Amino acid sequence: MPTWPVCIRWTDDATHLVYMSCGFERIIGAFNREETMRRILAWFGVTTTGVAGSQAAPPRFALAQNRPNPMRPSTSITYRLDVAGPVSLRIYDVAGRVVRTLVDRHQQPAQYSVIWDGKDDAAHRVASGVYFYRLEAGAQRAMRRLVVVR
Repeated sequence: MPTWPVCIRWTDDATHLVYMSCGFERIIGAFNREETMRRILAWFGVTTTGVAGSQAAPPRFALAQNRPNPMRPSTSITYRLDVAGPVSLRIYDVAGRVVRTLVDRHQQPAQYSVIWDGKDDAAHRVASGVYFYRLEAGAQRAMRRLVVVR
């Protein structure tokens, strides 16, 4: 089975046919499966509403689980914004202290990915243990847990 989805598209004046054979069981996490399907459909010119040629629905606010988790020596954090505005993404220790500010700026609705190198704001490596990352965008907030292994 190929690593990438196999897709066939056929169109005449009255009919649109799309055949996709995708190994979605290999894509870990609902967030990643949804994003993969969105990109495939966009490639075919189909929007998330299923009506070709119409505007795609705006992205939904989401904070994905970091990858890899546990992390060593770095990890990637992906998130989506549905409205423009001030955004902050911070790493916290178990005592609730800010360890590192990864994002603190105005951003447009889109998907973003940030790499955390396992260092605090003073550029010191953090100790092994459990940490939390919190995304704040306007009134929307989400938090997830990550593990650092040294």
